[in-house]
Amino acid sequence: MLREAVLRDVAPGRYETEMEIIVKALREDFTVGHSPIQTLYETGNPSSHFHKIRDSFLIYSRLLRAALRR
Repeated sequence: MLREAVLRDVAPGRYETEMEIIVKALREDFTVGHSPIQTLYETGNPSSHFHKIRDSFLIYSRLLRAALRR
């Protein structure tokens, strides 16, 4: 599977999109690593937009769907 194919059919979203890409890559036997990144905030926007309840629900629901597809 080509790298572009991992991104095919990934529904756009917020933080849950990253999780879906990781799950698809692992299923296709890609090596997944990590890389530290620096958080940068735009001027006048000094905080995160992560909503604890909503975004956690979306992340875990995508993980559950991925697990059930197996």
